[in-house]
Amino acid sequence: MASEITPLKDRHKGPAPDPGSLFSGFNRDVCICSCAIATLNYNLCITSYSMYIITDEVRATRYDNALVGGLMLFGLFCGQLVVGFFADKIGQRRSFCLCCFFILLGAGLSGCAGNVTTYDLGSIVREIAFYRGVVGFGCGGLYPLVASIVRDSAKEQVLANSTIAMVFGPLGSLGLLLAPLVSTQPARGI
Repeated sequence: MASEITPLKDRHKGPAPDPGSLFSGFNRDVCICSCAIATLNYNLCITSYSMYIITDEVRATRYDNALVGGLMLFGLFCGQLVVGFFADKIGQRRSFCLCCFFILLGAGLSGCAGNVTTYDLGSIVREIAFYRGVVGFGCGGLYPLVASIVRDSAKEQVLANSTIAMVFGPLGSLGLLLAPLVSTQPARGI
């Protein structure tokens, strides 16, 4: 009986990889997608920690906290629907950059939300809720894009499946672990 060659056994045959090209092609895509998923999970998790910390300062109610979380989840839902359409029209890589732009824009603007002394306190919460919705839109679009980019970058199906599990599993959990560590550090004044 001859042993059957499967893609898993046959994966390492062929020319040796160039040592200078460690971060080219597939490895580069996996690193970028892993960082995107860790950042995405961090942004999703930091919202609840941030609202918990600033609740007393802006006198936010539980309905205000629900508004912020709800708009972020609504942004996730809309991002998954809309970005898939754009990925078909303009390509996965450009859609990936567009999602990253929305995440950076929303996170930056929510960090610069109004001053507590000059703004109406309710408007600050609505402003943060809107900006976190923008972050949610970008995050929602990244989930399916990362999976399809990693799958398309791999040469074999077995490698693609294991890499997707690696990107979404322990590497994605890194962002979930960083959120409470970063948000519980005491803020230092100037």
